[in-house]
Amino acid sequence: MQPGTPYGAPRPYVQALAENVIDSRIRCLVDSLNVVGVCSTFASCEGHGFISCLAAPYVVFESGFDFAQVLSMYLEQDAARVKPHLHYYWIIGGFFDRQGGFRFRLAPGQEINGWWPSARKKLKRDFRTLSDLVKVLTERWQADPAKFESQAQEQHDETGQKQSPEFPFLGCAFPSKWIAASAGGTKLSACADGVIAFLAVTKCHLDLLNWVGAGKKPL
Repeated sequence: MQPGTPYGAPRPYVQALAENVIDSRIRCLVDSLNVVGVCSTFASCEGHGFISCLAAPYVVFESGFDFAQVLSMYLEQDAARVKPHLHYYWIIGGFFDRQGGFRFRLAPGQEINGWWPSARKKLKRDFRTLSDLVKVLTERWQADPAKFESQAQEQHDETGQKQSPEFPFLGCAFPSKWIAASAGGTKLSACADGVIAFLAVTKCHLDLLNWVGAGKKPL
């Protein structure tokens, strides 16, 4: 570990790998969120507990607003399923770090209640499902960002009813009203406007700075 870097402090992915400080259970998701030119991570925690949850899992990452918006749309879409593929309702929030940089935070948008060993199994499966989703999205994004953004936007069927984009690798679709909270119908093209629009259409957790120096394992 480099001198001056506290154990619980956020750090770039490459540094976290070298210092072997990434929690093993969430490693697959962290790895998938590190794609050159698309996204990179700065901090993470697999979640910790004994009988109940004491610290919820999360991944802090940096990306363009458009990519974060598309990922958020698919998460909201899955949450709208009668039988979601994810056990927990995952959301993307945003915040400014101490240096003024804007970061995104992927984490459960609900309290993790119940017997911790049971919750741990569900979280482990969610990490894998999220990792698979992110891999598909980043691959498509790298292949053709403009085309992918276009395909991800709401479309109309022959009756004129809006449809949401399909879950990339599970092939499902739901009414657009179910993902309106995350999609917002707004293309986040400018940084300043993007921050305002994104914070307005997502459930941002303004207490996200708590992970800085809070003793949680970093990325």
